[in-house]
Amino acid sequence: MITQQNNYQQQIANYFDSADYSIKVAVSWFTDEVLIQRLIDKVKSGIKVDVLLSCDNLNLLRHKLFRKLINSGGQVRKLGSESALDGGFMHTKEVIIDNQVAYGGSYNFTKNAKSHYEQFKKWDASELRGIIADFNSWFSKGDDLFLNVPNPDAIVCQLQQQFMEEQNDGFVTSESIFMDFSEEKYIRKKEQEVKVSHIQKMATSLSTNKASINEKGQTVHNTTGVISKPHKFYGGSATLIKSPNATRKTFSLSTYQKHTIVSRYSFLKCRIENGTLICTGELQPEYCDRYKIRIEFREGYAPLVFITSPHIEPRSAIHMYKEGCLCLFYPGEFKWRNTTKIAEYTIPWIVEWVLYYEIWKITGKWEGAEHLH
Repeated sequence: MITQQNNYQQQIANYFDSADYSIKVAVSWFTDEVLIQRLIDKVKSGIKVDVLLSCDNLNLLRHKLFRKLINSGGQVRKLGSESALDGGFMHTKEVIIDNQVAYGGSYNFTKNAKSHYEQFKKWDASELRGIIADFNSWFSKGDDLFLNVPNPDAIVCQLQQQFMEEQNDGFVTSESIFMDFSEEKYIRKKEQEVKVSHIQKMATSLSTNKASINEKGQTVHNTTGVISKPHKFYGGSATLIKSPNATRKTFSLSTYQKHTIVSRYSFLKCRIENGTLICTGELQPEYCDRYKIRIEFREGYAPLVFITSPHIEPRSAIHMYKEGCLCLFYPGEFKWRNTTKIAEYTIPWIVEWVLYYEIWKITGKWEGAEHLH
């Protein structure tokens, strides 16, 4: 078996070593003993160290090292809720060095994260001021890590036992708690909870017209972009486009649709082939994977939408026709006309589909409005 290794632990240690006077760290989970010890060493050398953690009790796993960091002169605080499901979970992962440079990404400061496909990169200088302001604001609101924590070991043990019971349908022995508890599995589950929570909020906001789609195909929490129209996902069989000789009307309608799309969206490239409009591009809503899409439209047909990457096996549960295209509306409730704008109907529906598909991948449940078939 090949294990993917990254060198982010060493990179982050190097960032710490590059500091002349201050290190600021905000991270959801911090259990990497090497990095905590490196911060202890930096505090002892005169560097100001501020650490902000989530309130997840897994962060107490290395409580002795964090206590040592605090006793050496560093500050360690916690912020937000204990669970992503409660809302307000502190999910930021960033390092700020000397208030001059900031790094961030998806990398948690844990031992297991070294073998994951994670990212951690330098933020643009244009973002630095906002990142520092956010950190300072959050840190000022944080509580001491050990506030209301009389017995860290007991709290960690309780967390481990509860997680193991969830994983083993309630059956767990005291011996197996310490032998079988996996930081990796625990954090993966919590990350999924965070992801589902955020995507659910985006999808609900989009479906209820509290959010819209901007020119890049991203969901924005206002109505300045394109607002999604009411619809229900469906399924069944698709009517694939046939390409007889194109008429002037065929070209005219495809040109009309192309114009409305390119005037609204920058992430799609459109062309007309023998009267058929073909648009291709990439979508990646926040917290979602990247999807390559292809839209085909021709006079007399509803648009066909294909996910060209990644490969997805068609199934009715995710409202994908057996022909491989998406079923974004129920024909019994909505009739597609040649002049129905793809830009205002189809494209927001595609973004909605991606959001609900991302949730389905984790939970196995389709949460979007649907007409069962």
